[in-house]
Amino acid sequence: MKFFLSVFPYLLIGFIFFPGIVAGQNPIDNQQIIVNETVKMLQESSLVRNLDSIFALETDYPQKFHSILITPLISMDKKVKLESGADQKLTLEVHSNNSFIRLGRRTAERRIEGEFTLFLADQSNVISQTEQYPFSYIDTVSVAQKEIINTGNWNSARFHQEEDGKRRSFLSKVAEPVVIVGATAVTVFLLYNVRR
Repeated sequence: MKFFLSVFPYLLIGFIFFPGIVAGQNPIDNQQIIVNETVKMLQESSLVRNLDSIFALETDYPQKFHSILITPLISMDKKVKLESGADQKLTLEVHSNNSFIRLGRRTAERRIEGEFTLFLADQSNVISQTEQYPFSYIDTVSVAQKEIINTGNWNSARFHQEEDGKRRSFLSKVAEPVVIVGATAVTVFLLYNVRR
């Protein structure tokens, strides 16, 4: 019991003044979320399903994600040519509007929303078909993890808007921790005295 009472103030100080030190698991970054949503879209696309000829995939995605994008196409028995000169060209574009909304001192809502556009064109760049797919991904993350999830130079994955969703009042900044500390101290005191 004495050990708990001697360690408790340090734990409380860490909890109040250093939130987010123990952030838990790192969430996936914005780039990976968009790539995951793209893979789902490619698997569901009727334009892609109906492609029978050899085609080249053209996209502005970072190079490290190209193999991830091609894998579902190959699993669907599609013939993808890496260099130009294929009979048809499938162009994939993503337009996103990502936001980071602070909900409190420690938490924020991450919104990754936008639209995928597919263009199917022949060798002379005449577009024969298009498809558009909206996407949305919303979760809650730690404010301390903002730089971890907002990595890379790819503009489609960066946060375009940052806002404070809820301002904390002085009462909630000061009174809440005081009430928590007071209630915990009274509980510990009462439990210790009742045992005697």
